Amino acid sequence: MKKSIWDPTKVLTWLGFRWHLDTFNLELPEDKIERFKSTIDDIFSNINNITARQLARVTGKIISFIPSFGNICRIMSRNMLILIAASDYWDFHIQLTDEAIFELNFWKNNCTSLPRKSLLPVSFLPDRIVFTDASGFACAGFAVETSNKIVHKMWTPDEAKKSSTFRELSAFRFKHSHWESLRHFSNPDLKALTVSLCSVVTASKSENTLKKYKGYFKRFKYWCLKYNLPFLPTTVCTVALYLNYLIQSGVSTAVLNAAYYSIKWEHDLNLYDSILNDKLLDMVLEGGIRLLSKPLKRKEPITPTILKSIIAKFDKNDNLPGLRICAMMLLGFSGFLRYDELAHIRSSDLTFNDSHLQINIQKK
Repeated sequence: MKKSIWDPTKVLTWLGFRWHLDTFNLELPEDKIERFKSTIDDIFSNINNITARQLARVTGKIISFIPSFGNICRIMSRNMLILIAASDYWDFHIQLTDEAIFELNFWKNNCTSLPRKSLLPVSFLPDRIVFTDASGFACAGFAVETSNKIVHKMWTPDEAKKSSTFRELSAFRFKHSHWESLRHFSNPDLKALTVSLCSVVTASKSENTLKKYKGYFKRFKYWCLKYNLPFLPTTVCTVALYLNYLIQSGVSTAVLNAAYYSIKWEHDLNLYDSILNDKLLDMVLEGGIRLLSKPLKRKEPITPTILKSIIAKFDKNDNLPGLRICAMMLLGFSGFLRYDELAHIRSSDLTFNDSHLQINIQKK
């Protein structure tokens, strides 16, 4: 009860930060800043006798400031982290480099004046705000600037059995202007076809794929809102810049592909002419995949010398697990067997002859 705040407020202290709900940023409390500066002063007062543990206290505090200051916390602590990583143990004495001393001075002098990271883009609003909802029986939706265009529909028996994710997506699609235009057909047969059209289209992808596309497109949307760029429909330049932003951020090729195809899916689904067929975007995607792909590291093949050393270590008559390892290694080496094939060999698959051993590999 003592920690509860019952009166409405725009500023509160929670989880070690001062939350400014009017400007959507986090600020470090003054007592936290003073303790941080005191830790740095302790370093400078005993600069010739610093241990890895003491320096790690400072870098740990800096990394914890990321929600407030952003990526500068990682950038301006790299040299200190390198010294810590190079230490043999926590009480290892460190000789601070000029770069590490510069970083310590930077944080001591600037931790109160650095710009705060914004949690949400609040300088503008989207052109259209759409509200939708869906239950087990029906869906409805409306856009705030076109209050007369309130739509609703009943689910078909097959649609009602679908997941809530499917129904929420369907509600949004139905409200969107391109889909909404289909409801103006007066012919009963055409109306029946339009009712089931959305479920037919979304059935082209699995539910997990739809969830993934929804999440990645939401990230693209927030990025566009941050820079006041169109997201649906978007432009070739906007998508090219976004893909380059992901590439420069060092994401994996899987994330890059998912972002690209989520944007394409949203435009195809909303009956927009797909700008994703542009050659420039093909080149950006291909170049990003090449830059982000990690080189394949092939395993070194096992050699007879390695086998001999393994047998010398485990070849003991009273060590059955060791003998089993030796037998599996020799069988796999001589028969070019995969581990899956080795693991499924049974005693009934072995036939011992005078000159050789016959193994029956079960075909899967």
